[in-house]
Amino acid sequence: MILIHFALNWGGELANAQSQRLVLLEEFSNMYCGPCVFYGPRVTSFLDSNTTKICCIRYQVYWPHPDTIYLQNPNQVNDRISYYGAGYVPIGYEDGNYWSSETYNITQSSLDTRYAMLSPFSISVIHNLSSGGDTIFTRTKFTKTDTASGHLLAHVVVIEKHVNLNFPPLHNADTNYNFIMKQMLPNSLGIPLPYMNVGESFVLDLSWKLANVFNTAELAVVSFVQNNNNKEVLQAGYSPTRTTFNYTGIEPVNLINNIFIYPNPTTSTLTIHQDNYSPNQQIILTDVLGNRVYSQALNTATEMIDISQLSSGIYFYEVRSGLDSATSYRGKFIKE
Repeated sequence: MILIHFALNWGGELANAQSQRLVLLEEFSNMYCGPCVFYGPRVTSFLDSNTTKICCIRYQVYWPHPDTIYLQNPNQVNDRISYYGAGYVPIGYEDGNYWSSETYNITQSSLDTRYAMLSPFSISVIHNLSSGGDTIFTRTKFTKTDTASGHLLAHVVVIEKHVNLNFPPLHNADTNYNFIMKQMLPNSLGIPLPYMNVGESFVLDLSWKLANVFNTAELAVVSFVQNNNNKEVLQAGYSPTRTTFNYTGIEPVNLINNIFIYPNPTTSTLTIHQDNYSPNQQIILTDVLGNRVYSQALNTATEMIDISQLSSGIYFYEVRSGLDSATSYRGKFIKE
């Protein structure tokens, strides 16, 4: 399930204010790799001593032999292998293109230098489980705090922070593995970030029916923004493991407009849902030049809009209510 929300600031231009960075380390490893097993505890210790500065996603690969964890989600692991061109293990990528080498070569100096580089985004992440404990719900809020360009993608990744196997793999006495990628949501490609002015936010709700999870109390979520043009990770966010859950999913986010638009981007239909629906409303769609391209009365709290006739591009919506046709809410969406 995907829900997209926009929180837009229309009260004036906001001054640019870059955000404190959270560094992301993506590591490729394997149970049957001698150096991975030998140096793994050192890397984990380094990460655990810098939890305010760095988070990690570890992909278990298929060489020298496909291991148990790799076989649980081989397609998404292979996609990230191809994305970076990873050719050996253990290899790590710090914020995508900032640094890459054998993971055990990462240094405090390298991390501190990258951490000191402010980011044009801030990211907040939360997660919860369903009442049956079989589905995870995630919410990530991406806020643009300074100018940024490029083909920017939003990624949300469910990880299992600690995995304890009942039996060690062949030729390896280690049964403990950390920061394991379980699922990339909604897929390994990510979701294109919509155009945002400085100060605007993009809220992404996703869910995943759990599979091959050893311990739900070890589930955490890493979200990040990556420039697909050069592979730089601009910012990361982290929702840590939880020992208790309220089992109510993710509560509706407290946004100014209280309107949910999904899917976004979309190809043919757009669903608009209002938590605080009132009668006598209409939605008006305009293109980037301000030309009205579509309008429709909103007779219920949830309406589906056919936009298949629109050309690909960025569009704006306005929800108008009352006899004076005052604009109540505004936002953007992408037609692919």
